[in-house]
Amino acid sequence: MGVDFSIKGLIKGIDIHNWFVVNFAVLVLTAPILESSLKNINRRTLEKWLVFLFIANIFFGWIMGIVNTDGYNYVNFVFLYFIARYIRLTQEEGSKVYNCGRKYGLIIWILTGLVLTAGMVGANVFLGKSLKATHYFGYNDPLVILSAISLFVVVSSLKIQSRYINIIATGMFGVFLMHTPPEIIPIRNSLSSLVYQQYGYLGIFTEAILLFICLSVVAIPVERLNQQILKALYGFIKK
Repeated sequence: MGVDFSIKGLIKGIDIHNWFVVNFAVLVLTAPILESSLKNINRRTLEKWLVFLFIANIFFGWIMGIVNTDGYNYVNFVFLYFIARYIRLTQEEGSKVYNCGRKYGLIIWILTGLVLTAGMVGANVFLGKSLKATHYFGYNDPLVILSAISLFVVVSSLKIQSRYINIIATGMFGVFLMHTPPEIIPIRNSLSSLVYQQYGYLGIFTEAILLFICLSVVAIPVERLNQQILKALYGFIKK
């Protein structure tokens, strides 16, 4: 069997398993286009755009399952991008919408979580039906979106200045990448299963903390080195 060295063949040969990485990369690539469309936009206009995006992603997506079935894709990332800009505008204006979200956001976050959990358990117990988790908890589930927005608004209103938080944050993407490859997930799941059988949820919690610490020790120095290399590269290009 010959090797396909065409452009199409080479692209197909790039084995990227993680959907998030690919879609996030596309979002970053098109971010200048999105920013241009949002430049100097007023809140009323953005509200109308969000209604259209809501219909496209929630009605035709999550409900009808035609365009964006579960939200794990670039289309939904754009939707979230526009929602984030709306939150920023309402925050800058000090609007009642933002102030209400800041005041009751934590309560809304807890309630949406309880409703989602009750729906999943109720379907299993009373209907004898297991709901498809990837769809039920999909990123375009309206309750999931509401939950995320409410928590984000609460956090965005906090004034936190910490050098250590900034340092830890630089390695989070690396931590995510290292523990989610398809070659690692089966090993991780097998280990977690053994831990759960021996120590229950306390063991799982401890395992998660230890895994986070170990991966952060690797990811943070690598990311800081990467930033230094990029800084040097940008400086070289500008010369």
